Amino acid sequence: MRQLGTVNKLTRNCREAIEFASDALGGAERLAEWAAESPENEATFWRHIYPRLLPSSVNVLALQQRQEALLRRANPEEVLQRIEQRAGPEGRRLLEGFFAKLKSLEQQNRLPAQPALLKNGATRS
Repeated sequence: MRQLGTVNKLTRNCREAIEFASDALGGAERLAEWAAESPENEATFWRHIYPRLLPSSVNVLALQQRQEALLRRANPEEVLQRIEQRAGPEGRRLLEGFFAKLKSLEQQNRLPAQPALLKNGATRS
């Protein structure tokens, strides 16, 4: 049995393999190039890749399952407060950056008119 807080060996090995593949494919520079290739790629980056930087103490799956309800009922400041309660100031800072980038993309009309997540009538605050 491993000690509490010790990374699972399989998880560590998978992470190392992904890091190796990332380096072989061009790493951060290639990821940035890919994101810049199209508005859809950039939106995917900001919606699905960047949010993974949130601390692991945030139950991201639970947030995704409740995201529509949160977007409908809570304004951005309420969401930031909830994240800060669960993940601390670092989680809040990352999410503030994410919200700012989404707002910028929306103002530039570089996001799809109605993301699949919001098709059931939910609206952004």
